[in-house]
Amino acid sequence: MPTPRQYLLVDGYNIVHAWPQTRGLLSRDVDAAAALLVEKLAVLHDPESCEVTIVFDGQGERAESVSGGGALPFVIYAHRGLTADAVIERIVEKAPDAKLFTIATRDNAIVLAAHTRGATVIGPDALADWAQRQRVQVERTVVRKVKSGGNFGNRLFG
Repeated sequence: MPTPRQYLLVDGYNIVHAWPQTRGLLSRDVDAAAALLVEKLAVLHDPESCEVTIVFDGQGERAESVSGGGALPFVIYAHRGLTADAVIERIVEKAPDAKLFTIATRDNAIVLAAHTRGATVIGPDALADWAQRQRVQVERTVVRKVKSGGNFGNRLFG
């Protein structure tokens, strides 16, 4: 029996404010700080095993979703008047099995709502550690493949 797909929901600006490297960008360029978060979390996204969705507070009249496609996370910008917190809470509330969700935040209201539904919650430091461990694992795999002359599975030219 295959392992069910896991879902990571990230409270975007909450994590941006918590991580020193993204927080440092905020005063100069909010979009760059958000983009750096997406870049750092892309290593966790695997459409077959762990789908990453980063939810940011939005400024527009309607919600906007940006699909990274394939190897990049899915990004949602909440519409004006609706917070990222509310979007995350709705996603978890409507999930058929909230136990498959991990929520990355330090927002107490989201933590409570997620735990009530049976989702797992991790803080900013645990998320950073997870992303770093995954990045190291990917780098080791690439080095091993290169040293062994292995095939990376390129089906385009294969």
